Amino acid sequence: MPEQGKYKIIPGVEITGIHSSGRAWGYHGNKKIYLDAAVPGDVVDVKVPKRYRGFLAGTIERIVHPSPHRIVPFCKHFAVCGGCNWMPVRYEYQLELKRRILLEAFQKYEIEISSLPTVYSSPQTLFFRNRCEFAFSAAGNVVGFHPAGNPHQVFETEECFLQPEPSMSIVRKIKETALAMAIPFYHPEEKKEGLRKLVLRMASGGDLMVLLGGTGIPAETLKRMAKEVHSVFPQIGSVLYEEMMADDRSAAIQLLSGYREVWEETANGLRFFISPHTFYQPHSVQAEKMFGRVVSLLDLKGNERIIDLYCGAGTFTLHVARLAAEVIGIDGSTSAINDAIRNAEVNGIHHVKFIQGDILTTFTPTFLQRCFSPDVIILDPPRAGTLMEIKKNIVAARPAKIVYISCNPVSLAWDMKFFIPYYRITAIEMYDQYPHTHHVETLVMLERR
Repeated sequence: MPEQGKYKIIPGVEITGIHSSGRAWGYHGNKKIYLDAAVPGDVVDVKVPKRYRGFLAGTIERIVHPSPHRIVPFCKHFAVCGGCNWMPVRYEYQLELKRRILLEAFQKYEIEISSLPTVYSSPQTLFFRNRCEFAFSAAGNVVGFHPAGNPHQVFETEECFLQPEPSMSIVRKIKETALAMAIPFYHPEEKKEGLRKLVLRMASGGDLMVLLGGTGIPAETLKRMAKEVHSVFPQIGSVLYEEMMADDRSAAIQLLSGYREVWEETANGLRFFISPHTFYQPHSVQAEKMFGRVVSLLDLKGNERIIDLYCGAGTFTLHVARLAAEVIGIDGSTSAINDAIRNAEVNGIHHVKFIQGDILTTFTPTFLQRCFSPDVIILDPPRAGTLMEIKKNIVAARPAKIVYISCNPVSLAWDMKFFIPYYRITAIEMYDQYPHTHHVETLVMLERR
């Protein structure tokens, strides 16, 4: 093994696999070597700075033979940015790899499925996201993203292919205006006053929300800056600001410019008003398709009673409520539940109830005795999956059908292992909401055995 400085260079490693983290791997002897920016099919020389027990981790020193699935990254920031980690991979092959990760996770937990999951590709692989978050840094007065693996630094982002224009034009205008008005940028080590973050949300219908976060900036200064930005981009619905503490907690959000403190998206004829801290699926087109697919898979007859766990702003809840007898949505986020209640009113859906509370302490056997025995349970849990006690309560409720939406194939497979003795998988579909990354949304339909 050649040496170069303090690194070991391993020549001619054939990349054959992909990990659920998105990192590719090959073998050196009987040990796996994990690499960023590698593509299955590559043959590469690998720089290994450190050995771990049982495996190696390194970086590409040289591509000896490129994979037939490798392409040239189209963004100038790929080498430093931590966002689009699969940009060197041909898009059609990205979809194959996402399905492979899911199948390997299911195989690990001995879960059998009758057919390969359908993967719904993104109709747009560029400029598809409805939300992007940028950071400010006093080190060089830059606005942009964090480098891969370094959340305390920010690099100047000159281009980004996630959101359509006027996204980057708004970013540049805010930076220009802030510097002209001598508004400081935040320094994470000194923790003095300054602008800290910028969130842009863009709806499929054109609605735009700008949320600024900072520390210790006078309100009048912020309003003058917002007015200047709004004058150049009148299509912005609102410019908002939240005061942030040193530990990243935030105070109440205030409206600097515009006419409302929410962002509006539409899906399948429903209107959804989303507050700054409420989650909405990041790819509006794919989300709309997934919402509609849940309704069609359930084949509702009009007499069903449904519970939606982790309901958020009521996106799945209100879609199924249009064809069900009674629906309850539960979520731990106060802002999300407030949005869900408003969304039900806006859409004229009155036979739905939303409850704010932790799922573990709210969705209990006592709760089920008080409300009703559900015919369907929908859950869209966080990336880590759902807790064992919640899974036990779902099975004890004996719904005829369960719809599980997941953004993590590994935690999905782990949770499916629990459900399989009681339920069988009747549909499994993947929706690519995150082109050029290893992330994917998976929809699973289960029916009671």
